[in-house]
Amino acid sequence: MRRDVLLLSVATTGLLIIVWHSRSIWNADCPAPPLPQLISSLPQVTLHNETDDIEGKRKLAMSWLEWNGQSSIVAHGASHAAMAGLSSTSDGLRSSAIEATEMVLHTAGNTVFSNLYIYDGAVHIVTDNPAALPELKRITSNGASLNTGNSNPTKEDIRVLSVGEAETVFGGSAVVWEGISWMITEHPEFIAHYYHYTAEILLSLQRSTTALNLTLPPPVRLLFPHTAHAAFRDGPGMNAYVSLAAFPSSQLLFSDTWADMHATKRAYKLERAVIFDRAAAMSGPAHGASWKPISEAMSLPTVVEDWWGEVRERVVGFAGGQVLQPGSAEVRKRVVTYVSRQKGNRRALRREDHAALVNSLHEASEELGFELNVVELEGMSKAEQIALAARTTVLMGVHGNGLTSLVWMRPSPHSAVFEFFMPGGWFRDYEITARSLGIMYRGFWYDTSFSYPGFNGRDVEGFHSADIPVHALHVVAELRRALLYGLREHVLHDP
Repeated sequence: MRRDVLLLSVATTGLLIIVWHSRSIWNADCPAPPLPQLISSLPQVTLHNETDDIEGKRKLAMSWLEWNGQSSIVAHGASHAAMAGLSSTSDGLRSSAIEATEMVLHTAGNTVFSNLYIYDGAVHIVTDNPAALPELKRITSNGASLNTGNSNPTKEDIRVLSVGEAETVFGGSAVVWEGISWMITEHPEFIAHYYHYTAEILLSLQRSTTALNLTLPPPVRLLFPHTAHAAFRDGPGMNAYVSLAAFPSSQLLFSDTWADMHATKRAYKLERAVIFDRAAAMSGPAHGASWKPISEAMSLPTVVEDWWGEVRERVVGFAGGQVLQPGSAEVRKRVVTYVSRQKGNRRALRREDHAALVNSLHEASEELGFELNVVELEGMSKAEQIALAARTTVLMGVHGNGLTSLVWMRPSPHSAVFEFFMPGGWFRDYEITARSLGIMYRGFWYDTSFSYPGFNGRDVEGFHSADIPVHALHVVAELRRALLYGLREHVLHDP
């Protein structure tokens, strides 16, 4: 009897192994289906609430699962295929034979590599076909401040070696760093700033990663070769908060670690590296048209329309906000948030115009049934700011860092950002961020509004004034359009 049971157990186990193996092969060979679009053109809906497309989100959830499964199996198979070239060093580190670097995709300032190397304090591209590479200044920089006027990389920053040369220089092997590495090689002058770090650097890196048409895990590490710990920290502490929330299992490695790596005299192979560099992005055509580095990353294709969604929902969940669960029956009430800067003495509304705007917004909220929040961010915790932004349909305020919270908004046919300027002045920081995330945008010059393509940046007299005018009734009229129908492009041409 015991023998029969034992034989049955062995047979069952063998069958499970065969089924699992067959499914693995099937998943590895079959391409993943395209992800359904998250944003669609919708007709006028009920004013008080916005209902999510439940069936669409159910399909989305299944697509994520299938895509994640395929990515894991492909990575698993690739690891086994590479095992022949792997060995353990005497100190227990996993090392690998030297393989050629592959440039997976590239646009100025945003490049994805497989098998990228770090040695002697410099990035190394190993290839027998250097003519296929773009100019190195379009990949990285020397880490100098943009104010110096010379950020072109030298051999101290990036080198190109043939496979044979690399085998000799590296001593025949390299220590393997598995997973995805994000590398930010620019000067720290823009890193210690919530907007530049989150809305430009992180958005660019995530866009480049999702352009691979795969649902990839979060980066294992973020490398800052030219940035010290202290230079990473912005005044309000948002950079550290966002990094902990978005990448809870990722290492943040700064210039001291880069120096330590150099001191080991070892070569390190990054299995997959995504490099962002502001100076390099500035050499690209898309940046030349917009003067914003994220334009280069946005020129890359992606099949994931809500490509920022994974990062956004991790941060919102960390902040204690309600996470958007695909497939859940969720009804969202329309929420309007006005970020007030009236307690400051820089870039604030004229007192009487601020009072008129608040009064008009309260009246509109009673008529249209939306939730209104008039907030001063200095009185809110980081978690409160992020959780509120995630619920917000329309975010408005004077040009300033407080509008960076738009990156936590969820795109919908009714989501929009309203930005108030001194008439004649405009910068594209939040316009291009909003449009990149599928959120409509309006800039306001008193009783006139405009959107993309708008104008080139202008720093007019009074741009930073605490006496900026705004026409409350015009703002409310545009708000009504956004909540009722969704905004259409409305462009005020440069006279």
